[in-house]
Amino acid sequence: MVLTPDWVKLLILKEDVAEFLKELKKRNFKIYILSNLSKESYEYIKKYDFWQKVDGSIFSFEEKMCKPERKIYETLIQKYNLIPEETIFVDDMKENIDVAESLKMHGIVFQNLKQIEMEIETYLSSDR
Repeated sequence: MVLTPDWVKLLILKEDVAEFLKELKKRNFKIYILSNLSKESYEYIKKYDFWQKVDGSIFSFEEKMCKPERKIYETLIQKYNLIPEETIFVDDMKENIDVAESLKMHGIVFQNLKQIEMEIETYLSSDR
C-alpha cells in the first residue's frame, strides 16, 4: 500500500486551465510540461485525464534537477526537438521565465487564465 502525504491531496486540477489547453490542442499547439512536481505529487495527480493530452513532459524528480536550472530547460528542448524561438513558455515564477527567455523562448508570467489567453493571442498576432 502506498501512503499519500496529506499535503499532496491539496493538489487539484484547474478545470478552466485544462479546457484552455484543450483549445490550444485543437489549434494544433504542442503542449509540454516542465515541472518541479515531487514524485509523490505526480503519483497523486497523474490520475487526471489532462496528463494524457500533453505531448511530453520533464519532471524534476526524474531529471534530478529543477527550474530554474538552465540544464532542465535544455533537456526539454533537446528531448522534444523544440525550436526555442517558436516556443511559448508559461510559468508563475519570473525567475523561471528569465531562464526560458535566455534560451530564446517567449516567456509569459502566469497571473490568471484571461491574461494568458490575451498574451498568447497578442504574441501570435505580432510580427515577432
